[in-house]
Amino acid sequence: MKKSYLVEFEWKIERTDSCGFKTGTSRFIATCNNKIEAINHAIEFSQNIPSWEFERNEIDLKRYVDDCRVMYKTQLTRIIQVKVNA
Repeated sequence: MKKSYLVEFEWKIERTDSCGFKTGTSRFIATCNNKIEAINHAIEFSQNIPSWEFERNEIDLKRYVDDCRVMYKTQLTRIIQVKVNA
């Protein structure tokens, strides 16, 4: 039986041509079979962060784009919490 999970996690964005990075946090509610599936959704989400998450985390996306070319990658850094959403 599927449950609703609140997933909170940290991710990082880094330019592909330099060594610096910034971190942000996100959270969402996932309806899944188990916690592992919810964590897998966080991993996928972290690889394709939507623009509003950058804004919410005060990250200027213009700094990571050159001449309309994306110059960054994002990835999960840690799971903060996964709990059943009441």
